[in-house]
Amino acid sequence: MDVEKRALFYGYLDGIIPLEAILKIGGTSWANSSYNIRHRRSKCPNGCLYCYVRVTDNRSDQDAKRLGDIEDLVPEKLILDPKKTDKKWRIPKKPKTIMFPSLHDTFLDTVEPYIVQVKRMIDVGHNIICVSKPLLECVQKICAALGSPENSTVYMSKFIFRFSIGSIDNKVLKAWEPKAPGFDERFACLRYAFEKGFKTSISMEPFLDIPDLTVSKVMPYVTDGIWIGLMNYRDRTDIVESPGPGYDGVLDLLYSEPELRKMVVRLRGNAKVFWMNSIVNQLL
Repeated sequence: MDVEKRALFYGYLDGIIPLEAILKIGGTSWANSSYNIRHRRSKCPNGCLYCYVRVTDNRSDQDAKRLGDIEDLVPEKLILDPKKTDKKWRIPKKPKTIMFPSLHDTFLDTVEPYIVQVKRMIDVGHNIICVSKPLLECVQKICAALGSPENSTVYMSKFIFRFSIGSIDNKVLKAWEPKAPGFDERFACLRYAFEKGFKTSISMEPFLDIPDLTVSKVMPYVTDGIWIGLMNYRDRTDIVESPGPGYDGVLDLLYSEPELRKMVVRLRGNAKVFWMNSIVNQLL
């Protein structure tokens, strides 16, 4: 969803734009490609209860022979795929916007190979969206590598942070994302990247409680957009685990059509807020 598509969506909600016009604009896509450097059988240590990747990985062993069977390895460590960390990129006919990573996060023991691949991608013309529930030390290393005086003109213009912050409430984050950083560290990362001159944005897909306070808190440090969406695959009990009594009921209410409409009305005046397909489709 860009500014034009958002305007059409608001026009539809106001009864000005017909449904057919909305259906023609297509869905929201941050990037036209994605890349990951983890081994296929390695699990992201954040342990998010709504992560669909854990289940799809269990159903596929196509890459299992590359590093052998690593199912029993300590889950706190992300295992990288040497073929992916060593990849050399060719100059493309048409540069892409690549979401990197998309299936795992970046950690202290993987940030250096991540930086190597980011530089190689940008060197051939690609743009990078870094999606992360961030650790401050990792963000500092990325900013130092890409934002140094000799590199800043080349790399900073083609790189954007998209920090995942689904709630301002540490208790809520801990319930759904038990091993990921808390709000304070993620917010510190946002401020740090912003103050270093990097492009910054926020993913609230999924938003885990009423998003207004989170939006208000992060707004001053966002240069791009705040993307709000629902938790995907909630109807798949083999993917989404409940963090405990009461949480599912909260999302049932927040994700209901009447509450989503109220939320859109409250936040539609904020030029930095954009809506993911999951919300748009629910309100059509």
